[in-house]
Amino acid sequence: MPFSNSLDRAPSVLDSRMLENRIEKHKILLIDDDLTHLELTKLLLESTGLVVDTASNDSEAFQHLEAYDYRMILCDWVMPGQDGLSIVKKLRESEVNTRYVIMITSKSSPDDLIQCLSGGADDYITKPFRKDELRARVLSGMRILDKHVQLEKMKSYYFDQAQKDTLTGAYNRAYLKDRLPNEVKRVERTNGNLSVIMTDIDHFKSLNDTHGHPCGDAVLVNFVERLNQNLRNGIDWVCRYGGEEFLIVLPDTSIEQARTVADKLCNLIADKPFEFEEHSLSVTASFGVSSLALSKYSDKSSAHVGLINSADKNLYFSKNNGRNQWHG
Repeated sequence: MPFSNSLDRAPSVLDSRMLENRIEKHKILLIDDDLTHLELTKLLLESTGLVVDTASNDSEAFQHLEAYDYRMILCDWVMPGQDGLSIVKKLRESEVNTRYVIMITSKSSPDDLIQCLSGGADDYITKPFRKDELRARVLSGMRILDKHVQLEKMKSYYFDQAQKDTLTGAYNRAYLKDRLPNEVKRVERTNGNLSVIMTDIDHFKSLNDTHGHPCGDAVLVNFVERLNQNLRNGIDWVCRYGGEEFLIVLPDTSIEQARTVADKLCNLIADKPFEFEEHSLSVTASFGVSSLALSKYSDKSSAHVGLINSADKNLYFSKNNGRNQWHG
């Protein structure tokens, strides 16, 4: 029998509701060629609130793994075709996301345990196993997975913070320095388009002097929000270039299309007042448009600098020509 019956009547040392709270809806892939044991194990895991998919051989297992990113896998060691350890080794060679693997086997010698863990498994349980032991090992794995998810979120958060302006949420100059040359290289490979728009809030110093820096900060934040709301999500991006000056990067965008974007942004900034406390502020911005022409540059590594300089030159033409307009 796959399960030891000696503790069937004893209360579980783990509350299944506690397990359900810890797993954060992880889905398990259970791999076993013994169909009876497969079904019994599946029922046990499902009784604790887990969602379980099953596979009876290596081919079915990899079909499931291609369709869904299982974070926890319970795998029998001895199977026809690729055995469980071979499956785990293949996963470890190719995986992008971390998975937690518990090997299920009747092998129980110290050498077997060493071989199993050295081969890529995270934990090991021998048949016949107790129901509460399986629950305990799954819960332990879920705790580790949850910690990994938390660490990844923290890593992503701090990485994001390092790339972004703390006030406005726009990308910072460090990000621009890394990202824009790569955008230029992509254009060189694909013979595509790349345009940028440099924009500057008009009379921003006067706004700060009249209403105070908290008001100026609120305008900057709302300004970037308006830009992002009217750009392509996940494609275009905004960088705080300095003070009240921002660079908008428009991949796969021709100069004609960039002019349309600049005209739209110029109008939407001017048409809707910025609200701060009891103040309703009329704010405008000036824009300079530039598009990449790689043929202009003998040194392609300097193309991104020329692109920015051209947009900056066109911006100052707009400002010197009366503001609240675009040029380029």
